[in-house]
Amino acid sequence: MIRLTALYLFVAGLMLLSIRRWFLALCGLLFLTVIMQHPSMPREIAGFQGLNPWNAAFLFIFIMWLVNRRTDPPRAGTSIHAGIVFVSFVTILVLAGLVAVTDARAIKSDMGVQLSIKDVLIETIVNPLKFLIVGLMFYDGATTRGRIRQALFAAVSSGMVYAALMYKTMKLGVFTMDFSAARRATDKLIGLYANDMAEVLAFSMWGAVFLVFLIHRNVLRIPWLVATAAIVPAFLSLKSRAGFLAFALTGMALGALRWRKILLALPITVLLVVLFAPDVVDRVMTGVSSEGPVEHDWDAISAGRTTYLWPAALAQIGQSPIVGHGRLAILRTGSFDTILDALGRVPAHPHSSYLEILLDAGAVGLIVCLACIVGIFRASWRLLRERNDPLMTTIGAVGVIAIVTELSAGVAGSSFYPSQSAVPYLCVWGVAVRVAREKAVWAEAAGRIAVVAAAPPTIDLEPVAPQGDSRPCPG
Repeated sequence: MIRLTALYLFVAGLMLLSIRRWFLALCGLLFLTVIMQHPSMPREIAGFQGLNPWNAAFLFIFIMWLVNRRTDPPRAGTSIHAGIVFVSFVTILVLAGLVAVTDARAIKSDMGVQLSIKDVLIETIVNPLKFLIVGLMFYDGATTRGRIRQALFAAVSSGMVYAALMYKTMKLGVFTMDFSAARRATDKLIGLYANDMAEVLAFSMWGAVFLVFLIHRNVLRIPWLVATAAIVPAFLSLKSRAGFLAFALTGMALGALRWRKILLALPITVLLVVLFAPDVVDRVMTGVSSEGPVEHDWDAISAGRTTYLWPAALAQIGQSPIVGHGRLAILRTGSFDTILDALGRVPAHPHSSYLEILLDAGAVGLIVCLACIVGIFRASWRLLRERNDPLMTTIGAVGVIAIVTELSAGVAGSSFYPSQSAVPYLCVWGVAVRVAREKAVWAEAAGRIAVVAAAPPTIDLEPVAPQGDSRPCPG
């Protein structure tokens, strides 16, 4: 009862806050997102199906955004290219979802559960669109330096809350339980799959390191560093190879792009893990034979991906490589029976974001998704190169962190479809694209002023005002 009371008070507080400060309330929504799949989260309010606390808070903040955005600081218009890419992504999302909705009866389950048309509609269209709108609202509202800081700290701090939730759920088991037990706990007691959780924690660790430079008071910096360090045991307890890959490749990308010292620190980090967390090494080397002539066990190395999931997915992709088969294709097509016969169970995801989008939306869908990533990376890269403004550098760095984390984790999991675990990324990407757009428009305007100032004087057809005339000068 106390837990539910605190939840409803928090939701009510967000609603009241959004009346005057909708952007700050939107930042608060990120923390509510952390527990939206928690078993204790109510599924409905006052008997209204689908109106859970998260949806209620989101809807109210959305309305306040529409009402108050006209009183916000002026913002530059969206570029044509960005608008085309965004509309293309939404179109792919909706069309692929509609295919699944119209073919809902063909969706199979190894547990014998039949999804209704409404369930499919919510899963494939409604939920992704509402998460995407959250990112759009951050893009629209990040018009001041204060709001940029709020969004950055909210996105990274929400990842810290995931780690805190792991401590609350598993207690000292975070330090002792094996990876399979940790994975079951995160799925059932927190609501995120282990790979998704590890991806978010990898993003949060790197993002928190860069946000330290925006904290100028030691009384605040020290707790922030402690909270950052607290993520590490939770991250290691998951023993997610996708998470480790995301963490390592993110560090390499940051080192290659600008901070060379990170490249020197990564081998030291690996050495410390080998010395103090040998079970992590055992997990990473699962299926890899240490004896020369003995072959590696690729079934164990890839957890069945390369032996069961991916071959079946690739075979199905080959039947419609351009436009795909629509959402949840792995459960509606022949790949379901192939995987079921070989593995005995069928996940709703081929455990690769690239294969998932190819299976659902074909090459067209993958191209649109990569176009979005390229646009976001371009905006983040421009900001990352800023050397005289730490805030701009930080938003660029965190934007790159989110991109590399998403792309690298996508090799063995994740998804290009907006989801709960992607909300911190959508927040950061929205802010990065907005800031880059504002800077580009400002630079363009400054360039035009400079050109006008440097232009030779033109013939003035107006008569020269006599001495002492008070008329304004022409133009």
